[in-house]
Parts: sequence; structure tokens; C-alpha cells
Amino acid sequence: MIKKLYAVDENLQPVPGASFAFAKAGVNLETYEGGAGGVLSLDTDWHPELFTSGVHVTVTAPGYEAAGVDTDIIPDGWQFIMPKTQSLLPVLGLGAIIAIGGAALYKKSNKKKVSGFDFKKDALPYVLPAGIIIAGLVVYNKIFGSSAQDEQRDAALETDIAAAGTPTMSASEISAAANAIKEDLGYSWVSNDFDDAARQLSKPRNTADVLRLVQAYGKHIITTFGIPRGSFTLEETVSSQLPADYIRIVNQYYQAQGINFQF
Repeated sequence: MIKKLYAVDENLQPVPGASFAFAKAGVNLETYEGGAGGVLSLDTDWHPELFTSGVHVTVTAPGYEAAGVDTDIIPDGWQFIMPKTQSLLPVLGLGAIIAIGGAALYKKSNKKKVSGFDFKKDALPYVLPAGIIIAGLVVYNKIFGSSAQDEQRDAALETDIAAAGTPTMSASEISAAANAIKEDLGYSWVSNDFDDAARQLSKPRNTADVLRLVQAYGKHIITTFGIPRGSFTLEETVSSQLPADYIRIVNQYYQAQGINFQF
């Protein structure tokens, strides 16, 4: 039986190039790329393990927020609604509008006091800072705000870490590797260091190391020419930023080490 999964935006339009990651108990099973129409077609006879109870699907795409679902069995025709991520351009525009408006009012006042109020001295110095603060709050809430899905994922990850056993890497080693990956893959294919990212991902020697690396990475902002396009988990970052050849090498290393995790 062929099942189709759809990646769509808020207007139910296809999201091209979406990546569908299947995981169970915090362990990645498979990751597939959807077509240009945002559709993933899978034969359940060939992939029965992906359509069993407890399987979680996370869908990611550049420029869109991740979407996911937990069901007993993923139904045919399921739509993953992926809102577009907010860039800094509208926010900068807001600050510019406030600043320009303030300048226009200042000019109109002709530098004169109105009813004892001197616009130049009493208001203009606060217009631009106010715009920056408002813009900052919008950006902070959009990029750093925690969703219910994030909280659910963090709780599941804590459970998996508790059951994974003893890590071979120290906390400082895991933190250093996570920070290095953020630097290596944080620029949306611009100035990324794929070789070092693959080296860092290959430092774990057991499943406990990998899960702690995922936790230490948390979510990190990826930028395009300095403009944030979203905050992504390690799995989402690797699947969208690291070329397929590198991912395959890392996954082969994990398999050889007996690590129960795949990107």
C-alpha cells in the first residue's frame, strides 16, 4: 500500500524540498526528501517499521517552521502544516518606520515647543530605541520562544538519555562538540565547514554520547547573509545543512559503533 504525506504551508500550499524524518523512542529510523510538490510517497510493504505505533515524524524545510505528529499509525494523506519562519526584514522595517515617522513629526514641529512639549528634546531621542526594543521583543519571541512541541521533545529526550546508560564523553567534550557544530553549520550553506561538522558528529562512541550531544545542541539559529531564518534542533540542522554524502558517512560510523541513532 502506498501512503502519501504532505508538507504544506499555512495556506495549504505545497512546501517544496521538505525533509521527512521518522524516529521512534528518540532514535532516527529514516529520513526522506519530499518532491517538488511537498509530497512523500512510501510503500508500507517496504517500510512497515515506519508505520507502527510510537513513530514520530518531523518535517523540516528551509524558511519554514518544523512540523510533527505522534499517532498510533500515521494516516494516509496526513498534512504537515509548516508556517513560514519570520526574518528580520519586517522587524527592521518596523524600526525604520518608527524612526522615519519620528523624524517627520520633528520636521513638522519646526523645532518649536507645542503646549510646553519640545518634540526634539522630549520625544525624538526615545523613538529609535523604542523601535529597537519592540523589534527585539518580536525577534526574541519568534526565535527563542519555546513551543509545546519543544517541551514534549525535551521530555522525551530526557527519558531516552536516562535509559541510554553511561556516556564515554565528558560534559565539557560534549558541549565543545555541540558549540563547534553550531559554528560549522550555522550559516545556511554560506561559509559552512562540512568536514569539521562531520568530525564533531563522529566523536560520540555510544548512544548515550549522541543523545547528550543532541541535548547540548538544543536549538540553534541558522542565518542567511546575517538574517535569521529559524531556530533548529541538531537533527534538523544536520538534515538541512550537511550534504547527503557526509550524513551517510556519519550514519555508517554510528552503525559500526553499535550506536542506536541515525540522522
